[in-house]
Amino acid sequence: HDYIAGSVDRIADISRAKIVSGIMKRHALGSGGRYENRGAVIASLGSGLAEPDMWAAKELLSAGITVDRLLEFDNDPIAMAAALSRAKAHKLDHLVSQYRGNFIKWPISRQIAPRSIDYVNLVGLMDYIPKYATGYKMASNLLREVAPIVMPGGLIIFGNMVRHRPQQAWFEGIWPTILQRNIS
Repeated sequence: HDYIAGSVDRIADISRAKIVSGIMKRHALGSGGRYENRGAVIASLGSGLAEPDMWAAKELLSAGITVDRLLEFDNDPIAMAAALSRAKAHKLDHLVSQYRGNFIKWPISRQIAPRSIDYVNLVGLMDYIPKYATGYKMASNLLREVAPIVMPGGLIIFGNMVRHRPQQAWFEGIWPTILQRNIS
């Protein structure tokens, strides 16, 4: 927690968290009573710190919307430990279920029941997918696998790390394999 909280890259984490939590909150508030009898379920694939999910859960809770579960999927044990630490810091660890594995090789639709997730967070994950024909096929296959787990009216949220970040040198030194892409 201390390392992550003091990291130069927290600017990017916070901006992604604000965007994702804002999207989820606007959707939930405009859902026409979708959450009157149950809480929202959020799944993060390639969760990393899972900060956007923590912020989104807190935003939903502050708006009077119950959150039943935060499902965090990642293959990196250090990221999973950091995510759990962040959940404890946010006092949301009681909602978190973590799953370690490579869901690109082991399809997510085999791990999660169909139509059981309200929000799937893929923000930042596409940066790990190669920028050639096989990579684009991987991305489309991933989206095809994710679609059946989302409840009707739910959301899949994805995006990329942007180029030319304020902390670019630090970013390149830590994660040289990430493919930063422009918005197009």
